[in-house]
Amino acid sequence: MRIRRAHLEEDTARLRHEKGSDGKRSSLIDYNRSGVALLEIVTEPDIRDAETARRYAEELRLLLRTIGAADAEMENGQMRVEANVSIRPSEEAPFGTRTEVKNMNSFRSVEKAIAFEIARQAAVLEAGGTITQETRGWDESSESTYTMRAKENSHDYRYFPEPDLPPLAIDPAWLAGIVASIPEIPSARRARYVAQLALSEYDAAVLVGEPRAAALFEAARAADATIDPKTLANWVTGEYLRAANEGAAEPDPVQFAALIGAVSRKEINGTTGKELFAELLGGSFDVRTAIAERGLGQISDDGALKKLASQVLAANPQALADWKAGKQQAIGFLVGQAMKASKGRGDAAQLGAVFKTLLDA
Repeated sequence: MRIRRAHLEEDTARLRHEKGSDGKRSSLIDYNRSGVALLEIVTEPDIRDAETARRYAEELRLLLRTIGAADAEMENGQMRVEANVSIRPSEEAPFGTRTEVKNMNSFRSVEKAIAFEIARQAAVLEAGGTITQETRGWDESSESTYTMRAKENSHDYRYFPEPDLPPLAIDPAWLAGIVASIPEIPSARRARYVAQLALSEYDAAVLVGEPRAAALFEAARAADATIDPKTLANWVTGEYLRAANEGAAEPDPVQFAALIGAVSRKEINGTTGKELFAELLGGSFDVRTAIAERGLGQISDDGALKKLASQVLAANPQALADWKAGKQQAIGFLVGQAMKASKGRGDAAQLGAVFKTLLDA
């Protein structure tokens, strides 16, 4: 997406437009944000549909958060999207009269408002009408745009150069230093995860889509580069993000890496791993020491598992009868009983295979 310009301006106030029970609209002015610096980024007219506009806004927000320029939380008023919409009969035809949809505060609203406005303008033109250049608002409840005011052209704003601002000369070395300090941008990181770590595009997108998740993933890999990337990604996008979204504390990345390494190497099973992970959220401790001292190591020896399975079978004759009667779910019950007897230390997959062998015999 080409950028036409990016500039800073000063916020004056916040307008809140509301509709009363009588259907009449009213506006409230909030001056608490007056004087706050705003960064406005204007693109060239390169976007052709509502979904692309939403995806662009999402990627821009992620980029701003990644480089530390802004939190860009739309629900907190830290980012807004305004879309200029016009339609034309073909790619070769000039752009039609545009309307501007103001201050959309969610990515869902961005896509829906643009799609509505495209359909509205098409209906007007097909009926023989003309499009009025204007500023329109987005009504979330009715999922439609509405007229706010006539849209001015740029010359109506009376733009003129500020005589007290001298030309700004940028030192190339200073600029190069800033460029060098910018962290890996989201698109490059997604591509690296797919190409170098063999993660799926989905896993890469989820990881990179939440800077906290990407930071933990990178820190854990730095602590132990032998960890299977897919296993680590599953834990970060699953257990970690679930806990983080509920307000849990950040786990120590070194101990988190030790935990995932133990799971990846099947030193402990997933159930034990989740229990230790919950403890890690409450404070840091040495994972390997805890596994050894508490006897949490996974039982994966065939002989030990066969002995355990035989004991469980002897204690559950009804499950054996169910299996013989063709009830395949009996094996799941037996594995559950074996896991309970082993205090969660058994290898569930191996136990399933052991029970099947014993039952078939």
